[in-house]
Amino acid sequence: MDPLRILIAPTGFQTDLQSDRVADYIEEGVRRVFSEESAFIRKVPLYDGEGSFSQSLIALHDGELRKFEVNDPFYKPILCSIGFINDNTTAVLDLTVASIPKPDYNFYSNPTTTTSYGIGELLVSVLDAGCTEIIIDYGDWGARDGGAGILQALGAKFLDEEGNELLTISGASELYRIADVSLRDIHPRLKKIRLVVVCSSDEMHSSSHGGGMINGLENATEDQIEKFFTGKDKFRATTEKFLKKEHNGTPLISSVNSLGIGLGVIGADFRERSDAAKEYLQTEGLFDKPWDLMITGAMCLTSQSPIGKMALDLAQLARKHGIHTIAIAGLVQGNVKDIYDQGVDSFASAVVGPESSEKKTSALVADATERSMRMVAMGLSMKRDESG
Repeated sequence: MDPLRILIAPTGFQTDLQSDRVADYIEEGVRRVFSEESAFIRKVPLYDGEGSFSQSLIALHDGELRKFEVNDPFYKPILCSIGFINDNTTAVLDLTVASIPKPDYNFYSNPTTTTSYGIGELLVSVLDAGCTEIIIDYGDWGARDGGAGILQALGAKFLDEEGNELLTISGASELYRIADVSLRDIHPRLKKIRLVVVCSSDEMHSSSHGGGMINGLENATEDQIEKFFTGKDKFRATTEKFLKKEHNGTPLISSVNSLGIGLGVIGADFRERSDAAKEYLQTEGLFDKPWDLMITGAMCLTSQSPIGKMALDLAQLARKHGIHTIAIAGLVQGNVKDIYDQGVDSFASAVVGPESSEKKTSALVADATERSMRMVAMGLSMKRDESG
């Protein structure tokens, strides 16, 4: 008998579990019943506004992860993962996952000395690999230099007041030294690619990101604070000639916390995640391959909830392709018949009995999946008995 082909594509369970972890625990429940020989599984965690946009994108396109060694915000070597999709023509980089300052680095003692040079090194790697599109899932890399390190790694030159090249810019506290920027020797392939930076709505629109105190700066000296803000303002003014008109004054470019200046200089197109999801996270292609079963999931399975509706919409799409769907739900609201009518063939509750609340959500999801899979296994056994 050929192995079952199972597609696992859940949303998250609110703050308890993000969609990638829900997918992991659904897989655990499946494996309690079906071995690797008896079931092939593909996991595609859905982006529901929480969790990682980039992880969902890479999984949706069945992408490949590659590791690159670069410098972290403290010029220490680290390995970072980049996803490659669309026949390796598109690179996907999640800044939050790529590098988080390690606790022993004492990041908060003086974050003004941190650098984004490593991000530039990652961009050089994917440019040299021949990618024609780069998608950056924006997050806190840990650098506070406005993206100056990115530009230097890509070949930009910084000049002082006398026209001398500044070979190193060690963080925001040295930005005040930059009087001019030359892009003459910038990586030549930058002009041939599309660079998209996906951000949260707050990063795109909230004025609170345009000023204020950055994390950890309360531990810096008065001299460090003065150099930081002076340097940030000067760097913004010096690079303004390279920025698109629509970038001027946007919080992501102006933010003291962000790398938006450097990314804006190299022509980044800044997009809200919710808007970018409509272009990049199309699920229709999931059903180009034949599946015997899809397992989705949502904390609340109802068409009245945007996240619950996402799971139901995918179930409808699966039904259109002749694929049965099981839903793992933390809560089911409304008329159950409506849920069946919207594409779900069966569902299992992840909250059963008075003892369930004492278990972790992860165990509840795995247990609910196991119960469903035992029913599937019984049905397959009965079918074999009939045919035999």
